[in-house]
Amino acid sequence: MDSISFGQPDQTWNKYSLTEYPLKVNGETTDKKAIMKEGSLIGIFTNKYVLLPNEEAVKQADAVAAESGLVPFDKFSGPWVSKMGDKTYTTTYGPNHARVNAMYAIQKEYQVNGEEMYIGVSIHNSIDGSKGFGAGIFTFRQACKNMVIVAGQKNWSINYSRMDHGKTLETVNKRHTKTIDPQTFKLKTVIAQVMTKAQNIIKAYEQLATQKATEDLLKSLGASRLSKNVLPDYIAEEEVQAPENLTVWETYNDITAQIWHNQKSDMTSKTFAFNTLHQIIPLTVRAA
Repeated sequence: MDSISFGQPDQTWNKYSLTEYPLKVNGETTDKKAIMKEGSLIGIFTNKYVLLPNEEAVKQADAVAAESGLVPFDKFSGPWVSKMGDKTYTTTYGPNHARVNAMYAIQKEYQVNGEEMYIGVSIHNSIDGSKGFGAGIFTFRQACKNMVIVAGQKNWSINYSRMDHGKTLETVNKRHTKTIDPQTFKLKTVIAQVMTKAQNIIKAYEQLATQKATEDLLKSLGASRLSKNVLPDYIAEEEVQAPENLTVWETYNDITAQIWHNQKSDMTSKTFAFNTLHQIIPLTVRAA
């Protein structure tokens, strides 16, 4: 019968109670390793996987935020997250609290249809392989600081992530390979890349505020895979009764607010809802 055992542990990240063990089969070292935290198995990975502890990801984010004039964003809340120690702007979630988000805001306001809008940066990471390391831009309103933070799907690219409330605009993601070594990885470059895209989304909001919500648009939303629980009263499956002079911006905000504040849905459900919404109302800037 085959036997599986651990080799000599790598305790580089022992200060975070993380240990990596080479995996052996019948006494022979394989190309696999196990990652343990406080006696619990986090996962089995190939040797190409580079562990970036969540604490290290947040440490780098803190340093870059301070250099870039960002301040910690400490109003995030939700039943599916837990605070990371005394860092109130940082949340952990998932099995074994293996995933982390840290959020920061820029102390500058933008005006969209008479509303104050703000821009922030989020950092996400995981120790279980469920997420790469990433940085994202989001927006939020002073009256509602809640937001959704998710990673995009591509390895090392900038893409609209189709999220909202606050509306995650651009994400840069990097897998846990040797290029993410904490000693050499340049987080500042990542944040600079996403920041260059932030202005476009404010322009997209401004355009939504000038567009009338047509009957065809509202019917598309009513017939979509969005839950009826997140649709405003003026959108029904077979009948649309839109208020006079309703704009796409107003409809967009009505729906995103309902998606986010639905305490019965988890991150996965919210992600699906935002993806569905942005297939119908994409946040892209149209040429004048």
